[in-house]
Amino acid sequence: RCVQETAAIEKLLNSYAREPGVRSLEKLTKRICEKIGLKYLREEYKENEEIRITKDNLHEFIGLPRFDEKKMYDTIPPPGIIIGLAYNAYGGNILYIETMKTNFDSVDATGKATIIQTNQQSQHVTTTTPIRKGSLKLTGSLGDVMQESIQIAYTYAKYICSQFFNNDFLETSDLHIHFPDGASKKDGPSAGVAITSSLLSLALNVQMEKEWAMTGEISLTGKVLKIGGVKEKMLSLIHI
Repeated sequence: RCVQETAAIEKLLNSYAREPGVRSLEKLTKRICEKIGLKYLREEYKENEEIRITKDNLHEFIGLPRFDEKKMYDTIPPPGIIIGLAYNAYGGNILYIETMKTNFDSVDATGKATIIQTNQQSQHVTTTTPIRKGSLKLTGSLGDVMQESIQIAYTYAKYICSQFFNNDFLETSDLHIHFPDGASKKDGPSAGVAITSSLLSLALNVQMEKEWAMTGEISLTGKVLKIGGVKEKMLSLIHI
């Protein structure tokens, strides 16, 4: 007799078979049965012994999970962290977007920079160079369309900060935008809204709720364009 616990079935669905339809689920179920039969032939089970499949021993039958079901942030994430929604061959999926400032020298509007001395004392010195301009670094296996989308979001976010908040954070800061799960290729324009929100969240020091997710391509003037894969993206919200 073989018993598969409910928790094991949930892990099978969330970590192994997220694709639309049941073809992958059927293949995995057959693999479990084949593994049990092989163990019987090797006499690893006693006659009439109950075989119990749990979420902890599921990997012994079908290998390691294909998808990570662990949440990156169990609490409200810090400013600059936004959840986007993606659509790929496996259906919908959530996509974390992380933005962080990488330069930590202080430059004010007069062109003065605070320099930290070795004796831990600070002094203001007048610079002869113009106020520094920020830069943008991108990581996370991003395709050409995704990189263009980031540049559009970066331009529009700077416009929002300047026109509505009198904020020059994005203009003067070196920023690093990262999309975790770097082994997976990411491309497409639909993360534009989420990227813009990530930049504004960091610039304005505002946290986003951990159960909020965004999707949609954004234009250079801030128009949100038609969204694709809505059904699949909505179903992926269960993983937030």
